[in-house]
Formats: sequence, structure tokens, C-alpha cells
Amino acid sequence: ISEELSKTMDEYVSQLHKFAERLSKLMCENLGLPREHIVNAFSGIEGPVFGTKVAKYPECPHPELIRGLREHTDAGGIILLLQDDQVPGLE
Repeated sequence: ISEELSKTMDEYVSQLHKFAERLSKLMCENLGLPREHIVNAFSGIEGPVFGTKVAKYPECPHPELIRGLREHTDAGGIILLLQDDQVPGLE
């Protein structure tokens, strides 16, 4: 990937990480838990496990033949799914 895209993604991931930490603290507060409870529960030796996936799904040439993905669960404590306005559905 280009250096420009790499820098943009690094900043994007940094901001998402901050947002997820803020969100987890608010969730703890609303649940009456210590503010760091969720972060600590999902932390390894080196801190919280954090990942980012950017996906683009090509348009299906025969959507009437497709039933969709099998049922699945996402791994992790907080999943932030950012979706555009052009494609309906969760993924």
C-alpha cells in the first residue's frame, strides 16, 4: 500500500482505539463496574488486543442465486462496524 494510505490508516486505527476505550469506560460506568473492567478483561500481557479489517465486497453478478453468509459470531468485546450508505446489510 502507499505511504499516504498507510499513514491515513494508522491515524484511523489510533482514533478507533481511543473511541473503543472511551466507549468501554462508559459501558462500565453504566453497568456499575470499575472503569477499566472491560479493558482489563480483554487485555493480554501487552495490553488490549485490537484489530482492524477493511473489506470491499464486489457486486454479485447473480444476487438472486445467493442466500448470504452462514451465521457467525465476531470475536472480541467491542465490535465497531462502520458501513457506507451504498450497501445495505451488516457486511
